[in-house]
Amino acid sequence: MLWSHAAGVSDFVREGHEAGRRPTARIRPGTVPPPEAALGGIRHRFILHQPSPAELDMLRELGVHRVISFRPIEENPDYDQADAVESRGMRWVHIPYSGPDDLDSTIIDASRKSFAEADAAGETAAIHCRTGNRAGPGWIAYRVLDKGVSREQAFIEARTMQMITPEFEQIIIDYLDSRSKDDSGEN
Repeated sequence: MLWSHAAGVSDFVREGHEAGRRPTARIRPGTVPPPEAALGGIRHRFILHQPSPAELDMLRELGVHRVISFRPIEENPDYDQADAVESRGMRWVHIPYSGPDDLDSTIIDASRKSFAEADAAGETAAIHCRTGNRAGPGWIAYRVLDKGVSREQAFIEARTMQMITPEFEQIIIDYLDSRSKDDSGEN
């Protein structure tokens, strides 16, 4: 019962009074929801680890429509997450990278596109890597460039999602600066 209450509170944080207009999801006894960071006013679920098949079932029951993973297959080669997600009727989006050396504009652009597609479709996404760290850079770019959120706010959100790698911050600052110049027509 406490897990159900906690899920309801997290839904309220994400959605406000809109969440109060529907029944709180009931989490089955003996199950535990995946650890996540809830951001106020944002429907998406930021999962702080690799969701198991049972957690994917729960996420689906909680209204998740797509799973966006930043985790390379090699990190968990015995788990076919694509199949696990798609067999539950959710969309699988895979944007893998291992760390700062792999993070480039292609990854960030793909992240922005995936977040934008989920929002445009009115879908809730479960966004994850192994710890939440790699979900942050693309989220910052999306929030600043596509949603008009301040850099400060976007960085706070990414840190709440567990973005802790210091090199990510400079990479995303450089990306934002280059995109701001592109938008202004400067070179």
